Amino acid sequence: MRFILMLLLHFICIITACAQRTDSLHIEIGSMATLASQEYQPLWLVANRWGTIADWKGDASTHLRLSNYHRWGSRDSISSSKTRKTFDHHKKKARALYLTYGLDLYNNQHFDDFFLEEAYLKIGYGPWELRGGRYEEVIGEGDPELSSGSLSLSSNALPIPKIGIAVTEYTDVPFTQGWLQFKGQFSHGWMGSNRVVSHTYLHQKDLYLKLGKEQLSIYTGLTHFALWGGEHPRLGTLPQSFTDYIRVALIIKGGEDAPITEAMNKLGNHLGMTDIGLRFRWKAWHGTLYYQTPYEDRSGFLPSRNPDHLAGISIRKKHGLLNAITLEYMDTRKQSGSVHPPGLDNYYNNGLYGTGWVYQGNTLGTPLFLTRSRGQQYFGEEVSSSSWNVINNRIHGFHMGVSGNFTAHLQYRTLLTYTQNYGNYYNDALFQPYKKQVYFLQELVYTQDRWTLSAALGVDRGSLTDNTGGALGISYDLSDALKKNKHNSFTRE
Repeated sequence: MRFILMLLLHFICIITACAQRTDSLHIEIGSMATLASQEYQPLWLVANRWGTIADWKGDASTHLRLSNYHRWGSRDSISSSKTRKTFDHHKKKARALYLTYGLDLYNNQHFDDFFLEEAYLKIGYGPWELRGGRYEEVIGEGDPELSSGSLSLSSNALPIPKIGIAVTEYTDVPFTQGWLQFKGQFSHGWMGSNRVVSHTYLHQKDLYLKLGKEQLSIYTGLTHFALWGGEHPRLGTLPQSFTDYIRVALIIKGGEDAPITEAMNKLGNHLGMTDIGLRFRWKAWHGTLYYQTPYEDRSGFLPSRNPDHLAGISIRKKHGLLNAITLEYMDTRKQSGSVHPPGLDNYYNNGLYGTGWVYQGNTLGTPLFLTRSRGQQYFGEEVSSSSWNVINNRIHGFHMGVSGNFTAHLQYRTLLTYTQNYGNYYNDALFQPYKKQVYFLQELVYTQDRWTLSAALGVDRGSLTDNTGGALGISYDLSDALKKNKHNSFTRE
């Protein structure tokens, strides 16, 4: 993967240097400082930030972001002042061949840790896309800026290096006149060496169907992830041939060389979620009602056996003092029941793949589930001997997120979450009685010309932790200055 990333960085530098059309070139440098009353940060100051903020008492995070976009078959250009979201929206709507690439280099932990949050290359036509590298991706129809986080794949952890093919937006099914649309993807990823089973592979696929038109539609989606292969500390190399890959993709039993549990059940650690909902548009507002159900096996996949869910509503408009609101209700206490079979699904955990649905120390789904490392910050050594990496996955709670504009330059975002935490079925004693907790975030962002300033306050109060922290950030957009230099040096078409 290091070799692949080096090739990707080299390719990006060549394209950036040689490209004649640089209207879409976006370069930004920024830094954020954090400080907390405890030895770790309040939840919403580190969660759902792509794993870029160190969970330390105090730290500074600096980054350099570069992204670019080229399109063939159209004379339209994109101003460099546009955001990356605008790039993505623009390339999807334009039915033309495009190439987009980027990297985001971070440094934190007192200037000791350098890492790439993103380094990707994407080639596509309209909504169809081939892609590879580290790239940000959230699965679920909720608002990623205001939601507590998707139950399958959220913005809580560093992006996993992957290659894959995707239909990135809802696309008409032939002969349905736009009444039936689909989107989805099929990917292969590498989980790295910092795991109980090192060099584990990731298999990922999802499919969403939408019925209806822009004003009112219903959708249903199914996501599937599987951790497989790798080097187990006791069992050695786990099955990882191409035949084993087919077994994982089709969710069938392992072969004769598989561990006994995988030979009897399914090869790999499988998990995912079902996602159903309704999308609507009314005047300037558009919104989504969604209902996500997690699963770890067949029992959790059946709604009759698994009432656990994340239910929410998200509505948004373009401008205003209040331009977006998200309300969510979560209940994951049942996990298909407290006996086996069919229960004890134990979300994000697995007996063979001990790290579970966690990457670089952060859960890949909802950040409200508590990992062993963060549990040690709350409870000390009481949880150090836990056999499960996710010690708290039975949650009952409510979440609210709102955002808007005080002025044309000043935006705000507010998150408020209340949870009752029941641990998991294997550590009831630690969470008896259940632990009540409140997480709060208030964030302000001021933009002027090429400067962006941000300030945030995070407060955690309850039976898990009492913590207060703050963050200050600043970033500068170099794109326009570089564009002027390009104009002075080259004759543009």
